[in-house]
Amino acid sequence: MQELGKQRPHTGGQPVRALVALVLVLASLLAAWLTHRAVDTHQRTRFDAEAERIDVALEQRMTAYVQVLRGGIGLFRASNEVTRTDWRRYVDTLALDERYPGFKSLSFARAVPDAELSAFLARVRAEPAPAGLVVLRTMRDYRLQVPADAAGVTPIHSPIEWVAPFTAENQVVLGVDMMREPRRRTAMLEAGRTSQAVLSPRLQLSGSANAEAGFIAYVAVRRRGELDGWLTAAFRAEQFMRGLLGPTRSPLAFEVRDGGGALLHSTAGVRPDGAPRPLGDPDVAYERRARVAMPGRTWEVRYVAETGFVPVGSRLAPWLVLLAGLLTSAAFVVVGRIAERWRRLAGRLAAQAEDLRRARADAEAATDAKAAFLATMSHEIRTPMNAVVGMSALLADGLTDEHQRGQAEVIRSSGDHLLRVIDDILEVSKLEAGKVVLEELAFSPRDCATGVVALLRADAERADVTLAVEVAPGVPDHVTGDPGRLRQVLLNLVANAVRFTPAGGRVTLTIDPADTAGGPRLRFAVRDTGPGIDAAVHERLFAAFEQADPSTTRTHGGTGLGLTISQELVGLMGGRIAIDSAPGRGATFRFAIPLPAAAPPPPLAAQHPAPGAVASLRVLVAEDSAVNQTVARTLLERLGHEVEIVGDGAAALEAVERHPFDVVLLDLRMPVLDGLAVARAIRARIDREAGPWLVAMTADVLPEHREQARAAGMHDFLAKPVTLPALDATLRRVPARARVRGS
Repeated sequence: MQELGKQRPHTGGQPVRALVALVLVLASLLAAWLTHRAVDTHQRTRFDAEAERIDVALEQRMTAYVQVLRGGIGLFRASNEVTRTDWRRYVDTLALDERYPGFKSLSFARAVPDAELSAFLARVRAEPAPAGLVVLRTMRDYRLQVPADAAGVTPIHSPIEWVAPFTAENQVVLGVDMMREPRRRTAMLEAGRTSQAVLSPRLQLSGSANAEAGFIAYVAVRRRGELDGWLTAAFRAEQFMRGLLGPTRSPLAFEVRDGGGALLHSTAGVRPDGAPRPLGDPDVAYERRARVAMPGRTWEVRYVAETGFVPVGSRLAPWLVLLAGLLTSAAFVVVGRIAERWRRLAGRLAAQAEDLRRARADAEAATDAKAAFLATMSHEIRTPMNAVVGMSALLADGLTDEHQRGQAEVIRSSGDHLLRVIDDILEVSKLEAGKVVLEELAFSPRDCATGVVALLRADAERADVTLAVEVAPGVPDHVTGDPGRLRQVLLNLVANAVRFTPAGGRVTLTIDPADTAGGPRLRFAVRDTGPGIDAAVHERLFAAFEQADPSTTRTHGGTGLGLTISQELVGLMGGRIAIDSAPGRGATFRFAIPLPAAAPPPPLAAQHPAPGAVASLRVLVAEDSAVNQTVARTLLERLGHEVEIVGDGAAALEAVERHPFDVVLLDLRMPVLDGLAVARAIRARIDREAGPWLVAMTADVLPEHREQARAAGMHDFLAKPVTLPALDATLRRVPARARVRGS
């Protein structure tokens, strides 16, 4: 068998696997890059959409707030004279704090030409001071400060006349001339010129204690085509931007600057002095700058994605794709290597299996050769032993001298012992080859046990040993099993017990039912009162040719194979023989086998035709051995039958065609035609029921030989060496209908 370590490695698949692995890695990198692009595109689209949503929210909020100012213009147009009280009532109805976050104040600044300033001041001083007024400016110290680039502009004042809500913080703006401040003046003049709302640049609102960013919206009020003043709305930029998107929070950070770059608002919060804190310049993946059109100005909004804008799953997706691809590549490589190892192993196992198959075939061939050799040797030994046993028996029967009779009996018993050894060796060979097949027949276990005891009773009486059978209640009358093999086992066990039990002892064969984990069984036990067996040799007893003591065979006889055969047969029947013995207290051999209860078999008469009366038969013997011809003739004539002898199968066939015979004894191995061919030829010419009674008389005693004889058309089987009782019993089974040719 080829050694595993000497198998030549197969490397043909390695370059292909390496190339495929490289392709998988590159595909993984490409898939990860495409996933990154897809995620980036999706997040960029999401980022832009969110930024546009904020742009729209800014525009919509400013439009709504400008509409508040335009509503105030309607108040002036609907009344000839609007008082401070009317203005405060109007502002109160707007609920600025609740509905319009970011409003600091809503006020009216009167347009007062320089020539009318004195009259305006006189009228204001004549009005009663509003309740709770903290400061009332008289404007006597105010002077119009026209910038250098505004030469030629008509001097005009714009003092704040009314303000709401009328809080302490807002009261300080009463009387302030907003034309004095260039950024306010520019926005107010633009609003007056265009009659549109105009925003101021970022500025610090009057009354604010810190650097809080703010801006003012101006709308011109005209009466009969003349400029009457401005409605002004002051906004805190931080509060104006608050809640732009309603209850939802934007995932973007942004900052708003007016057209000049001044910072109005930042989601980064405010500094301690109240000014907005500008966004930093982090290394962000998403950034956008937008210009948002506001009344009279353009705001610049910068957006950046806050930490966490991109979900963790989206951030990890490319890496997961890459990891999955790399793992797939690694798995492919690993699985490929494992598969290659399995293929190599499978190849080695296949080679080993082929070697084992060949070894098994060789072993089976060797077993068959051994069986054939044993069968041949059995035949070759049985053939001369037929003469030895047969003639010694005849010689013993014819001698009157007891000494000579004893000598002849020694020859016969030695021949019988040799035959038993041969039979046991053949039986062991069949068991080893697995060629023993159990039958399934209905039989009586009680009759089987009593039959065994009856066969051995003569030997027991000669040894002065008492034999007994005990069958417990509950044992079925009939069971299904192989009665022949069970009888063989019991014969071996009881015969051993008789041989090893001293004179005056007792051997008992018992049968009782037993319930085991495998179901109901029958338990058989053979107990003796012999010397007992040491526990150290219990298992060794079942080995071939083993005895408890090397002198056992010389003292008690036996082949040393009986227990081996019995253990194998019991194993085939589903049990195991166990020993309970110790020196000085006898031995018990027991086993339990499944034998299900069965219906009783049909009567014997229905199975076999009744034998006819003992009468002289005309017998043809086909035997090629001259010695065995003499033995057969002598035995048959001793039984009173007429005998004709032929030396081969062809002569036997001619004799049957020439003369009618009651019985034909056929040796299976003969020249020209063997016994099987003769039987088939006779059956081809003469019907089985009408022809002679065919009996195989042969030294081939294996079961397959018996089956071959039956298949060829023979009625019975007689094994060599042939004894007078066996021959007589065989001929007594010849039915009366087959004796019509007897003389």
